Amino acid sequence: GYNKMANKLLISSAPLASSGTVTTRFFLDENNNSSFDNEDTPLDGVKLRRSGSDSSDQSGVLNSYRYSSYYPTTVQIDKSSLIDPYWLPSQTGFTVVGRPGHLTTIDWAIVTTGEIDGSVRLWRADHWKEVANVELQLIDDQGEVAKETKSAFDGFYIFTDVPSGSYSLQIAAEQIERLKLIAPMPQLVTVNGDIVAGFDIHIALQGSEPPIEPEQQEEILLENSPLAQNR
Repeated sequence: GYNKMANKLLISSAPLASSGTVTTRFFLDENNNSSFDNEDTPLDGVKLRRSGSDSSDQSGVLNSYRYSSYYPTTVQIDKSSLIDPYWLPSQTGFTVVGRPGHLTTIDWAIVTTGEIDGSVRLWRADHWKEVANVELQLIDDQGEVAKETKSAFDGFYIFTDVPSGSYSLQIAAEQIERLKLIAPMPQLVTVNGDIVAGFDIHIALQGSEPPIEPEQQEEILLENSPLAQNR
């Protein structure tokens, strides 16, 4: 048959009439719209998690054969075949139901991810203290929770495998209410396949003195220092 993705005839030494065939096009989704277009880059060398899987060619296309007829099969990418550790499949897998002599096509977007990290500090009487088990959320542009994590024993938190885009970083509303916290407004953070480091969050218990963030504290100390007053 004719393979529209590869723009050529599908020719194989394996018999195709008695089982299903899947043609997959892998591409780096440069504009994050999940559709293959002129801005995207076909990816060669990508494999499926399937015994004897070949690799995609320079057009990003991989043909795989002998899918059981009328039986659902889960198709997944072999992540070790992606050359960039920050690349991830946009979907964990597809379910394919093979049909004799039928060609199933899949456009599979690969997205560039990044990381966000920082520390969570709690105002205690007269100083900032790193605090554990604070529940943090990344909210996407659809208002959905895209990622969740908790701060560690030393206050450090990290979001990994974050697809490129803009997010609101916030503390879980349920925890704010339950622990009666004063928390900052959701903060906008943008990831472009990079590491956003040192994105710190400062909180306090309701009824405590309004906390001054460390950066502001340093500014006030500098402004009130004898050196600053003598300038």
